[in-house]
Amino acid sequence: MLLAGIAAVSAVVSACSSSSSTNTSPLPTAAPAGPFLCGFLGKDSVDVAVAIPKPFGQGGVIYSQGTERNADGGRMLSAACTVTGFSGSGATQALIADVHAIGVRPDLDQQAVNVPKSASYTFPPSDGVGYVSVRYPNDRTKGAVADLLRGNWHLTVTIMTPAKGRDPVQDSIAIARQVIAYLHLPTTHRKPYPTTTP
Repeated sequence: MLLAGIAAVSAVVSACSSSSSTNTSPLPTAAPAGPFLCGFLGKDSVDVAVAIPKPFGQGGVIYSQGTERNADGGRMLSAACTVTGFSGSGATQALIADVHAIGVRPDLDQQAVNVPKSASYTFPPSDGVGYVSVRYPNDRTKGAVADLLRGNWHLTVTIMTPAKGRDPVQDSIAIARQVIAYLHLPTTHRKPYPTTTP
């Protein structure tokens, strides 16, 4: 009976450990099929990448209501999503994704081409022009921000509260590529990108 009891306890402990184990699988980079946060951000990937329960998104994709067209010839004007969740300390921002037309914020466009020496990753030309850097929003978490010029668009993905055991640099790269694929952001651009400055 004693051995049976020990075996039962071991089984319970094992089950608890496996159910709470960290998901270390790489996030997909293809366009998500849904469900979505804000209409364009893959919820399943966000659930894995951030450290908050039941994240919800505020924002969405803004389309032209008239004859106005973007530089790609489409109606999308911008897309943004702020992902928040509630924990014991209240509401926490966990991730922000933003897509806006190049030229709307020239100062931010310039930042994307000025790759710092401290950058953790530089995007290949097939993705666009930009990089990922590590950021420290507070003493407890280490996040990352992907900053990329892609075609006629400026895309940023900022992870503020990465899930335990996750690499926020790789997750921000994957989510950026998901957004590119889902919103069909082309590589060609009509205007020249800013040149790097010292």
